[in-house]
Amino acid sequence: MQRIREICKKENAPFPGIEFNQSYFYVTFRQSLEYLKMSESEKRIEPDFSMLNERQQKAMNYVKKNGNITNKEYVEINNISRETAKRDLSDLVEKSVLKIEGKGRGMYYVIGS
Repeated sequence: MQRIREICKKENAPFPGIEFNQSYFYVTFRQSLEYLKMSESEKRIEPDFSMLNERQQKAMNYVKKNGNITNKEYVEINNISRETAKRDLSDLVEKSVLKIEGKGRGMYYVIGS
C-alpha cells in the first residue's frame, strides 16, 4: 500500500479506493485531473477527412454547418442519384464518420463518435 501511495503522489493521482470483505478486496484507481483534461482535449480533435471522396467531404462540411444531413439533401448538394447517395452515406457510417439517427422517412445522419 505504501508503494501505491508513493506512486499516486508522484503522478499527482488520487489515492485509489479500497474495499474488502472476508474473501477478497477491490482496488479502484481513479484518473488524475490532468489526465482527464488531456483525454477530453483529444476527443475534440477534428477527424481527418482526406480519406473521403469530394462528395463526402462536401457532405461533412454541410453536416458541420447544419448539424445533420438527410439522404435527399445529400442527393441535392451533390447532384447525384439516390443509389450513389445511399452508397456514399453507408460508407461514411461504416467508417464511423457519420451515424444514423431516426428511422424511415425521418432518418438523418449526424457526426459519429
